[in-house]
Amino acid sequence: MAPKDKRVALLEALNGRLRNRAVKLGIEEKT
Repeated sequence: MAPKDKRVALLEALNGRLRNRAVKLGIEEKT
């Protein structure tokens, strides 16, 4: 695996985690 691919995969994982957290916070704010 190329270092660039590894960085992209890591960024995608981070983005997914941040998005999930944002969704959770959004749900908590609405209720």
